[in-house]
Amino acid sequence: MINSQEALEQRFEQVRRVYFPQWRRGKDWSVRLGAAPGRPRISGYCDRETHTIWIRELHRDDEIADLVVIIHEITHALAGCYGHGVGFQRRLLRAADDAEAQDNAALATALRKEVAVCVHSRRRGMHLVSHVYGEIEDAAAECGDYDKLVRELAEENG
Repeated sequence: MINSQEALEQRFEQVRRVYFPQWRRGKDWSVRLGAAPGRPRISGYCDRETHTIWIRELHRDDEIADLVVIIHEITHALAGCYGHGVGFQRRLLRAADDAEAQDNAALATALRKEVAVCVHSRRRGMHLVSHVYGEIEDAAAECGDYDKLVRELAEENG
């Protein structure tokens, strides 16, 4: 494990530059090494209120795992959502395609596996309560029409 805020910031900048070059608001975000407040067990967390991405730890021997977590959390920031719905999955797949174009097949495969986990957990109904509430908040902010919101949530969640 690497306990270096500086190393994390370097990886974050590399990911932002290579995989999210058009993320205009990316410079408004910061990345912090350590557990997110109130979330000691999760590997990463995107706090949209403070524009902070939390990464619990970096691994000396597994850069791919670190990149997957960073890309996953930036995707939350970019997609403007807490959940792992279709929009989130599409953006993560785009990052996988970018990794493949950069000749990083290992990262592309790992990102596609991450999407598969999202798809599988949604199909099996394994939603975290915080993600469900986050999706409701996202949908309400985008929609503004209660009936339309109910229809969209029903379509996406069955």
